[in-house]
Amino acid sequence: MYWITARLGAIRGSSWPIQERSLVFGRGRGCDVTIADPLISRQHCAVYLDKGDIRLRDLGSSNLTLVNGEPVREATLRPGDEVAVGGTVFVVSLASTEPEPQTSGKGDGDTLGLSRADGPHTPRFATPPPIQGLSTIEDYVDLFRLCRNVSNVASIAGLLDVVQRELEPRIATRSLCFARARKDAEFTVYQREGEAALPAELAPSLDLIRRSFEGQQMLQQRLEGPVSAYVAVAFPMTAGQEKVGVFAMCALARVVNSDDNTIQFLCAAAYQLAPFFHMIEQVESLRIENERLRAGATETGALVGESPAMRKAHAQLREAARSGMSVLIMGETGTGKELAARLLHEASDRASKPFVAVNCAAIPPDLMESEFFGYEKGAFTGALGRKIGRMEEAQGGTLFLDEIGDLSLENQARILRAIENGTFYRVGGNREISVDVRVIAATNKDIPAAVQEGRFRADLYHRINGFVIELPPLRERPEDIPILAQHFIRLSQAGRGEPERIIHPDALQALAAWHWPGNVREFRNCIERACYLTTDGGIQVRDLRLPKAILANLVSEEERSLAEVERKHILEVLEKAGGNITQAAKLLGVSRPTVYRKMAEYDIRETTEP
Repeated sequence: MYWITARLGAIRGSSWPIQERSLVFGRGRGCDVTIADPLISRQHCAVYLDKGDIRLRDLGSSNLTLVNGEPVREATLRPGDEVAVGGTVFVVSLASTEPEPQTSGKGDGDTLGLSRADGPHTPRFATPPPIQGLSTIEDYVDLFRLCRNVSNVASIAGLLDVVQRELEPRIATRSLCFARARKDAEFTVYQREGEAALPAELAPSLDLIRRSFEGQQMLQQRLEGPVSAYVAVAFPMTAGQEKVGVFAMCALARVVNSDDNTIQFLCAAAYQLAPFFHMIEQVESLRIENERLRAGATETGALVGESPAMRKAHAQLREAARSGMSVLIMGETGTGKELAARLLHEASDRASKPFVAVNCAAIPPDLMESEFFGYEKGAFTGALGRKIGRMEEAQGGTLFLDEIGDLSLENQARILRAIENGTFYRVGGNREISVDVRVIAATNKDIPAAVQEGRFRADLYHRINGFVIELPPLRERPEDIPILAQHFIRLSQAGRGEPERIIHPDALQALAAWHWPGNVREFRNCIERACYLTTDGGIQVRDLRLPKAILANLVSEEERSLAEVERKHILEVLEKAGGNITQAAKLLGVSRPTVYRKMAEYDIRETTEP
């Protein structure tokens, strides 16, 4: 009689006779062999006798059925064949009575040895060397599940979450990360959200990551102190011939060092994860670059200009970007302070890290602490879960504090401590969190005057003004108006497939005459509106919608209203007639009362009458 026996999995040791009636395997209740495994379909496969042969038929399962390590839809089985269904492995045998549970021969009932060189069913995977080192079908199943799940993610954060979830039951990881080598020989380290707040002892060291990458070998490092139960492990990752980076983690030492099987599995996992990590990181880099380009295409006009004031501002920005010090950007509303901060960030060595902007004027004072530092679950009514604050979001990057002059003194004190020490507590938390951020602040207030009046803390002012950059208002650089106008015309027409608008000289004269209280922001809105209002391809004075006081002395003769033309004509005739109303009426071809009525209508004073 033929039997099929579970050698690995939750039902290990159970056996079933193989008969002509199909023996159905699956996780559904109606199956003959029910296995609670999410990798198994409700009706996964069936085994039965057909004219003396043992036949296996896959029943359309999502993850297929493996026979001797190879996926099949139908197969003829022989004694000794191994069948993997999800995480459970069966073996076919010929016996007169129910067979005893079998093991690998290593004395470990949980491990099925598949490395027998003389065995008839050694797995025939055409796989790279790291994967050939796996020794159990369970390893292959776990690796297949890991690869299948990471293939559905589109971000580094998602990749980290999936890897953590898949490895946790097996290896008990405490923290894990991916590291990518940069051109400057440093590493960009990607961690799961919240792991930056773990004790530093529980993170693989940069030295371990660097040595693993440079030597292209797996390295271990036993952790000391209160975390001595853990070990840090680093695995180099390659995609083809390219060094991609390092996959590193901290896990329980007793698990990682229990046998070589775990290390072999992690080596294979690192090898398989390398192309996923490489592809996702490239896609994210392209996305970030695309966002930068799109932001530049729509916002960079604020710092366009060739005036002496703008050349000075650009020089200050370049110096500040190289320094890495804190920066205070001062200027009126609409001069482009946030854009200047973004340019500083992108020109610094923190460009690959987050840029987090906080509008201090837009956050209520009593919510500033939770918004800035985050909070723990249950910290207050409505705190249903942990929230990461803006300072923690900026880890490794730049924190931009816009309108810092509007902060209350109490919140100034809170932020000062966090900026100075690089540490803080979440609201409701008792664990100190360390961050590394560069602070760029901006304000339209006179901060030195506010310090003198006691409205702004002197110690915070001295902490944020490592570099002070003043952005000039538009009225102080009128020579930049033609350049800005043409720049915003191009931006407003980008992608519309229309000929580029021109701007008439009298329109430029009108733009230069206005003092622009809203600065470049107001100027841009004016130009974009004019681009939509113009009907003849050129922007004229009437399209600008500037205040009438500015336009009164600028409009050309053909652009004047009928009333303006009539008033001017009457004045010219009166001047020709020497102020004589009767003579003027004759020249105009109207009656004297009509001339008087028009003079009153147009507020023209009578000067001479015989």
